[in-house]
Amino acid sequence: MVWFDKFDGKEYRISFEHAKILYLVSHYARSSRSEEQPETWMHEMSLDVLLFQGITAGKMDFDYAPMSRLYMYANDQGEIKVRRCFLNISQEGRSALDDLIEQEFVKCLKVPNDDNMTTSAYQASQKGMDLLQALPPILRLEVDDFLYMRKGYKERVHPKKDLLNVLTDEDGFILVTENGYEERSTVSQIEDVSYVTSPFLPWTYRFGEHPTTDNSTRAWESGVGISQVKRELKEAITFSQVNILIQEWVPTAANEFCLLLDRFGVKTRNAGGRFTNTIDRTPNNQHVYTKQGLTRVELLDYNSSQSVNFEAEIQLPEDEGVKQVEFIGIHLHTMGAISCGFRVEAIQNRLADDVSCDLMSRMMVDVIMDTSVMLGDLLTASQRRAVDTIHRGNMMSRKKFILIFCDKASPLMKAEQYKDRGEFENELRQVLGEIRIAKSLGASGAELVITGNDGMLIIGRSLRKYDRITVAYGELMGIQSFMKSYFGRLMLLSGEIVRLTGLIEHGQEDPDHFETVRHLRNSVSIDLAVMEEIEMYLHEALGACSIPSLPLEDVGKALFELVDIQGLIQSLNNQLHDIRKLINGCRQSVVRLGKGIRILQV
Repeated sequence: MVWFDKFDGKEYRISFEHAKILYLVSHYARSSRSEEQPETWMHEMSLDVLLFQGITAGKMDFDYAPMSRLYMYANDQGEIKVRRCFLNISQEGRSALDDLIEQEFVKCLKVPNDDNMTTSAYQASQKGMDLLQALPPILRLEVDDFLYMRKGYKERVHPKKDLLNVLTDEDGFILVTENGYEERSTVSQIEDVSYVTSPFLPWTYRFGEHPTTDNSTRAWESGVGISQVKRELKEAITFSQVNILIQEWVPTAANEFCLLLDRFGVKTRNAGGRFTNTIDRTPNNQHVYTKQGLTRVELLDYNSSQSVNFEAEIQLPEDEGVKQVEFIGIHLHTMGAISCGFRVEAIQNRLADDVSCDLMSRMMVDVIMDTSVMLGDLLTASQRRAVDTIHRGNMMSRKKFILIFCDKASPLMKAEQYKDRGEFENELRQVLGEIRIAKSLGASGAELVITGNDGMLIIGRSLRKYDRITVAYGELMGIQSFMKSYFGRLMLLSGEIVRLTGLIEHGQEDPDHFETVRHLRNSVSIDLAVMEEIEMYLHEALGACSIPSLPLEDVGKALFELVDIQGLIQSLNNQLHDIRKLINGCRQSVVRLGKGIRILQV
């Protein structure tokens, strides 16, 4: 649709889908017309949920894909809690919203909260409200059809009581209306796809020549499995011969690494086996009971002072009809770097030379969640406690960094053309997050690197000779991701210390304050001790990081300059230095508060 703004004298061309988003936002938040009228804003997460509802209802023509997101909710005591989970987010819808913000039809507000997080909120501007006056009635009806839930079919829609609202709790998102309607949204239910993978580890990780399992002959099995994707996907990009490396960092001590090698039985005849984190609490009984779905591990090679490589067959139960042949290569370094790699043999009826970006995003989320479960079986109790503390109980959905290697992409274009703010960039955002850099490295144009907040895409088989550079970059980004979570947890701990200080200062007002203070102080002390220990592991890990040699070829030099490993290490050391100062401040505060608690007890 074409709309002329008589105030600025400009003509705007707005797609119907853009207009629908603007109309949706206007139901919940719009700019005030006078000083007496309060400003209303709509939470970003609520908009994402309602966009998903519109897409699944067939009223909005966007794609969606699962992404790891943080959302907040208030518990029964009114405390703000944070949970990370995978949600079906429409990158096309997000892009359309950005267009509306750039054209000033929608305003954006950054809102801080008590948990030291900043969220976005939106409202329809006055300019946007003027545009809606020209909106065709049929578009209004399509949006109203999924936004309103009437009590009865024959009843007229009430503009307020029948309007859907989004609430959050520990289990996800709830759709409610004032007329009593309530339903849990399926935005957090990730659609499974059938796939076949083979283990993959870059050559720079290997010590020997023990071959990994090749499942290319089993690629047909994914074609007979079902897909839970509810709607037809719009594909813009496909990849050929895809290898994926999922990288993260976990606090690891040298003794824990030795214990892990002993668990693998690296010096025994049958190294590996099946693993579980279930504790045997009845050693006098004849039987051991475990949950269904275990991880089978086969040792590849190892260096007792450096790292261990093995392949794992993940045998977790899946929904009926979904076929997943899931073999993963695992690299565990004594300094805490963990890499989980796999080669895509097939997804549904698409073979390795025709991998859909949409389907790959769903497969990647499934593998990320499965590898989190698998590593939970392999890590020690102290490692699981440290990871769970930093990620606030969201250990199984923690964020990781993704390296995607492929021989070629279709269509193959100049790197800058993938940042089109349209279909190509939207699909890449499904697997890489917000796109930051897209660069062509070679004169032929076949070697490209596209970097996002959550991952890096390396296109071109010839770039595989520089795996030492890309893998080192991925490991550092895994550390950076962990440090972001660490800093967020540290800010939360600082808030708890401030709260503890307030309780002690007003302790004489309520005799019951002492039990609350004692419980909170114990909790703070335990978390602080864990974080002090992790800080030392981070210091050791960064001290052990090395910078790969500068390649001789121009393509290698361009890649080396692009990732800037030396600058990244320096940035991480600066962040760690800042964290160390904050940790020392928290420790001094806790020691000082101990005197106040003893006075309060007396």
